[in-house]
Amino acid sequence: MSRPVLTVPTKAVKISSFAFASVGQNSRICSQCAYRLSSISTRSFSTTRHNNAKLGGLLDHKNLDSKLPKSHSMRTRMKDAGKQELGNDLGRVPMSLVMPSIKTLREGFSGQVGKLAKVYWFNLKTSVTDWYGVFYFRWWDAQRDPTTGKKMRKPLELGERHETARQLHQSFNSALARGDVAELEQIACDGVLSQAKRRIELRQKRGYPPEKWQLRMYTGLKYPKWLEKWPVSVLLPRASTRVVSDKLSPLPLPESYIRQCVVRIRSVQTYELATEEDLKISKHTEYVVMQKLTFKGEDGPWRIWGTVEPSTIQEINDMLEGQDSQSSFTERLSNLMSGGFPGGRLS
Repeated sequence: MSRPVLTVPTKAVKISSFAFASVGQNSRICSQCAYRLSSISTRSFSTTRHNNAKLGGLLDHKNLDSKLPKSHSMRTRMKDAGKQELGNDLGRVPMSLVMPSIKTLREGFSGQVGKLAKVYWFNLKTSVTDWYGVFYFRWWDAQRDPTTGKKMRKPLELGERHETARQLHQSFNSALARGDVAELEQIACDGVLSQAKRRIELRQKRGYPPEKWQLRMYTGLKYPKWLEKWPVSVLLPRASTRVVSDKLSPLPLPESYIRQCVVRIRSVQTYELATEEDLKISKHTEYVVMQKLTFKGEDGPWRIWGTVEPSTIQEINDMLEGQDSQSSFTERLSNLMSGGFPGGRLS
């Protein structure tokens, strides 16, 4: 039976450990490198007499079994992982469709009515299944209280999503403009937080004054809270804020999952950048991604993950064919436990 070659306390053999960087568009490059001795061109896993002779007979196989390091699966490592080790930024949830404008769809599909109908049917099915996922994990499949036996259901927060997105959007831009790192740490995920910190540090090193930002108004109609629930909110015309995606993806941990909600916000903003002297006023349409991480039954706060652009024609085609261009959560979590740390971004 083959056995892995172990490091022995001599200069005969030296095998360094490998470090794998994370995979995907949000991956970060690991600073470690893998080294091998030039005298060893292949790595042998057999315990033959020839290999023993190479090592000068230093290996005692009867006593090495107890020294073999135990290799745990990714699920086991995740089960033992803490909240700090997991972090709060695992990238985008796969199959997150952000519908572009009807003009973009017509141009991209050359006016093919059948293809357009297929896209809208896919969007409708995705919305229904996403809503069912939120309902199932937070309401139907809730754990029971060990004392009373009642299900400890969590609120769906369908009516609060619009207001929460507006608050996070305003708070993040205001804190970024004045350089308030403490507030950014409370409301932002790790990926966009690191980018905001770099921007503030660069501004301070160059001696620039704080920037100015203000939300003048929302363009469109702001509806009451009881109307901002799915599926009624989808039918509201000229809404200033609209939820375009709300997905929940389970994690390989008990009672743990990640929820990401994409909210379109249309507004008029005034801002003055550090490198400019004129105060500008402009209209913006932003797709704000906010995220909530539930870790072993404990809900975390809503945080801003960043902003995204509407899905491209190629991304929509990949989703229709079942080949999402975004890497899977299993892959990202495996990279995370191997030392990689994927992060979000503010585009």
